Amino acid sequence: MGRGSWTQFPKLMGGFAVFALGISLMINADLGLDPWSAFHMGLSLALPLSYGMASAGAGLILLGIGAGFFSQKLDWGTVLNMLLIGFMVDVIRPLLPPLAEAAPAFRWLVFLSGIGLAGLATGMYISSGWGAGPRDGFVLAVSARTGFSVRVIRTAIELSVLGAGALLGARVGWGTLAFALLIGPAMQASLRLFRHLPGDGIPAGDGNPA
Repeated sequence: MGRGSWTQFPKLMGGFAVFALGISLMINADLGLDPWSAFHMGLSLALPLSYGMASAGAGLILLGIGAGFFSQKLDWGTVLNMLLIGFMVDVIRPLLPPLAEAAPAFRWLVFLSGIGLAGLATGMYISSGWGAGPRDGFVLAVSARTGFSVRVIRTAIELSVLGAGALLGARVGWGTLAFALLIGPAMQASLRLFRHLPGDGIPAGDGNPA
């Protein structure tokens, strides 16, 4: 497995923390689970798995598909992503006020802010050179292999897992659909901001810091 420069490690960890904050804000807004969370929850409802086991299992399967068919790389950042972000969400969420009774307009503002933070964080930790998370890395690997934009591939994957989660019985809402449609453009904008977008002269996963 590859490892980025230690000078970029704070950027990696900062990206994880910002991503966890974004996820926590979206959960607290109570407008629906994000598509991957809905998929993991659906798996835990359909199979004798906990949410955490479903999340880790889905990540490992996606890594296998990405490595086997799209030359997706496995780096230390990929492993740390799987291990740390969920823990960070557990730490951050209790610190945030519950919003279920807040005005809908305010909850939407919080939810959309969470999407923006998740997109920004993706560019942060990927551009650190330590490797992408299993889901982000899959998107980048498919984009690099097929030539389709990050925005299109991420949106297609999010809509697919959204449908699967709904069919498995997970709770979805308008926020779930909003995340599925907006996280792709947010991720693409963040990767361009950090000069790490496939096709912009810096191959994804090449280990070079932004």
